[in-house]
Amino acid sequence: MKFVTGAFVLLGLALCATAANAQTGLVADVEPYAQCLTSTEGPGARPVYPEGLYARKEGGRVVVEMEFSAPGQAPRVKVLGDAADADFVDAVKRHAGQLRVPCMQPGVLVKLQQEFVFVPNDGRKVSWTTPEAGPSAGYRRECITRIDSASKPEMPRRAAREGHTGAVIARIAFDGLNTEPTVTLAYAGPHRELAETVVDYAKGYRLTCGGPKLSAMQSFVFRFSDSATTVLRDTTLVNFLRGVRNAAATPVFFDLNTMSCPFEVRLNYWQPASPNRVGEIGASVQARRPFLDWLATLRIKADTDIEAGVIGDSLTISVPCGKIDL
Repeated sequence: MKFVTGAFVLLGLALCATAANAQTGLVADVEPYAQCLTSTEGPGARPVYPEGLYARKEGGRVVVEMEFSAPGQAPRVKVLGDAADADFVDAVKRHAGQLRVPCMQPGVLVKLQQEFVFVPNDGRKVSWTTPEAGPSAGYRRECITRIDSASKPEMPRRAAREGHTGAVIARIAFDGLNTEPTVTLAYAGPHRELAETVVDYAKGYRLTCGGPKLSAMQSFVFRFSDSATTVLRDTTLVNFLRGVRNAAATPVFFDLNTMSCPFEVRLNYWQPASPNRVGEIGASVQARRPFLDWLATLRIKADTDIEAGVIGDSLTISVPCGKIDL
């Protein structure tokens, strides 16, 4: 696929040179327990800004470690680093006390870290980072091999005959070394033969070192040489936000002036199957973390199959100075 450089996210078309299909490399999946973290207060639950601190226009930051011992039990909450005002800490602890990890297995101890930032603007905004289990060891590419020489799945004969194209996204779970992985589909698309081809192909991977467990994702796009292909383009933050569907889904406030602006980020698109991967270009700045985690939640405005077709694609977003108040 020839990538087109230019101004905005979608709307650009590229044509394949030959009849084939494309795929991303294997990408380590996000922390599975963070994905299923829920609140007994429902979706969108967040800490309540303490009235007195808001009246004095005081802000703060609280980092906590939450230890879960059972799916339906509240976590033990430990404050990490320098303590903020006690009222901020209490607000975070009350919020954290309502969190649960329903997907955890009995007998397993789960520890997640999360950061909360209180910003005293008129919207009483509280931002937070994506929960994480700590630094990820990742995996070495050379540890993932195949039992055959296939570099990609072949276009199924039925799909070629009937003109079926589309994207399929696989989640590949390795439960041990040198064993067949468990393959599930985060997006199967409308054509069964494409989905079955991807599952069969993904089962040919083997984890040969590291581990012993690893969860990864991979996107496959089946198309023909004369198929128009939508691609992601480098853009500015303002244009990117105009092209996403859920920027204002929850109230947010970010002061970009405190993040060593202007700067650039590289966004690897994986929504809605998984959070986007967002990395800083150049020096890393801790103050950007809630903003980067927010970018990881955003979805472009596109039909389902078009969106699936750009999963795994990347674009650079130029971030200016200023403030985001939604």
